[in-house]
Amino acid sequence: MFKGASLLYWNIYGNDGVAGRLEVSIPQEEGAEGGGGEGAGGGEVGGTQKLFYLKDHLGSTRAVMNTNGAVVESYDYYPFGLKMPGRMYVSGAGITKNLFTGKELDGETGWYYFGARPYLAHLGRWPVVDPLADETPSKTPYHYASNNPVNRIDLSGMQDEEDEEKKVVSATQGAAIATGQASNQAANARDEYQKTVSELDKTDSAGRKEARKAATNGTAFT
Repeated sequence: MFKGASLLYWNIYGNDGVAGRLEVSIPQEEGAEGGGGEGAGGGEVGGTQKLFYLKDHLGSTRAVMNTNGAVVESYDYYPFGLKMPGRMYVSGAGITKNLFTGKELDGETGWYYFGARPYLAHLGRWPVVDPLADETPSKTPYHYASNNPVNRIDLSGMQDEEDEEKKVVSATQGAAIATGQASNQAANARDEYQKTVSELDKTDSAGRKEARKAATNGTAFT
């Protein structure tokens, strides 16, 4: 990220997109007040500061921390991504751009850039038609996340899906349900087997009793 000819920061990428940034501080020009020291002239890079983004289940940046663990920025959002006034904390310049679902916010237009389309968080709608609108004819081509922004995300501006954490939870729940069903089936089969064995024992016992009675001319054994 540049401001004019000066480098402000560059992004740090992780498995889920932008995970932080490395800020650089540009010392004052040589001859300016407080300048003129070693490495202070010609717009050379001075120190650096590494910052990390703490995200929620949608990938939205909720807090920005430095290497000391101090929170330097924090953000809350309305469901469709608009930042909540009075629910933000910014210490310093506050130049974090990757905010709602980790997408970059244009400070001039207020639009988020998702790739295929820009997004208007204050409206909760896309300003242009979904390139894949033919695949979901029952939905408006301007909807965001099927009108379910708490549980669904749109990574490219073309097709929304469940957030990754929900997918993991759903898969875990599905496995638990399948395991429970298998356990119930095994328990039912065991009960049926025990019932069948018991009935066979009763039949066999009655048969032996009748045989002994016939062999003793009607005298039953006790």
